[in-house]
Amino acid sequence: MNTDKDLIIETLDAAGWKKTDKARIVSMAEMEYDNNQMHLELEHDDSDDSVIFRMFGAHGELFFVAYYEDKLTEWLNALIAIQDFLNEQNYQEYIRQLLPICPLYIDNGEDLIPLTDDDPDVEIYQ
Repeated sequence: MNTDKDLIIETLDAAGWKKTDKARIVSMAEMEYDNNQMHLELEHDDSDDSVIFRMFGAHGELFFVAYYEDKLTEWLNALIAIQDFLNEQNYQEYIRQLLPICPLYIDNGEDLIPLTDDDPDVEIYQ
């Protein structure tokens, strides 16, 4: 039986993601992808069925936490569908496509802030 960790690694590996250096040393699901506009990282937290999704651009970074419950496959597939299009000009539009799947929170370094369709624009932190 595949665990969520295995599912993340297998699914993202098939989509061109690679294990981070840390994940190669320690057995964990931490993957990275570079679309030539942004560097993306995803880390699995099996203590609460969440993934930490990080986007790094030329002007800053943004961290999200997604609590996927039973929708991990659907969430990963949605992420793969947008991975090559994310950039610093359009990430807000694409990230909002993940909202109908599961709760998504912005990690501002101090708190987790729920992201909803009603929120104003989310800005990359410098």
